[in-house]
Amino acid sequence: MNLGPGPYAESSITTGNAQPWYMSPAATAAYGGTPTPAQQSSFDQDVLSKVQQTFALSGIDIKLTTDPNVSADHMMSVVSGASYGPNPDAIGITQVGDSGFSFIDKLNYASNPDQLSWAVAHNVAHELMHAVGVGTHPDATGDYIDAASADWKLLTDPKTTFSPAAVSLIKSAMANGADVASLGAEILKSGTLSAQCHCPFCNRARGLEGEQVLATPVPEPATVAVWMAGLAGGLVLHRRNRRAA
Repeated sequence: MNLGPGPYAESSITTGNAQPWYMSPAATAAYGGTPTPAQQSSFDQDVLSKVQQTFALSGIDIKLTTDPNVSADHMMSVVSGASYGPNPDAIGITQVGDSGFSFIDKLNYASNPDQLSWAVAHNVAHELMHAVGVGTHPDATGDYIDAASADWKLLTDPKTTFSPAAVSLIKSAMANGADVASLGAEILKSGTLSAQCHCPFCNRARGLEGEQVLATPVPEPATVAVWMAGLAGGLVLHRRNRRAA
């Protein structure tokens, strides 16, 4: 998982000038200024731990690293200054079976570092669900991280988990690998408007990726999340062999 400087894998699927997460206005707001090197390091490890915790609470073992010297199959980059061209509201985008991005600028509702790290971690966790090959949103209640709609409370709740149905699909996908090749996006948007990320999933009744919409209207940081799709094989986030998009 790359929370530092580039190069960023699959940068061609984004627009803008991708920079490290700590350059984001969302980070400045949460920390009351640009995070210090010590705060940056602490945040990186906190996000890593929280992604692992989210999977562990659901009974899923996952291997992750933030060490750029560790060879891995995929890279999930948490960046500022970049977006998904077809829909700038997307909070992330990932190439199925490959690598992707979490756009921290869109998570600008956090009032402290803990909220921000939970929102990022749950964003990454949802994207990893699609990354390993789960191309649907198993939960229809909105109570789990794999639902198609979520609110800020869900994104920042330490007890948020995957639904039992999603757990089964994730474990199957991890064992068998992704059998799809497409692009998915995740959107964050205020209000009651429906999300339109213009990814293949949103453009047909069922698809290979997913959109997550915030069901609650403002003034809560009611947001959408078009949860993405992206990795195949193992869940280590620095990748070894890049596959063509």
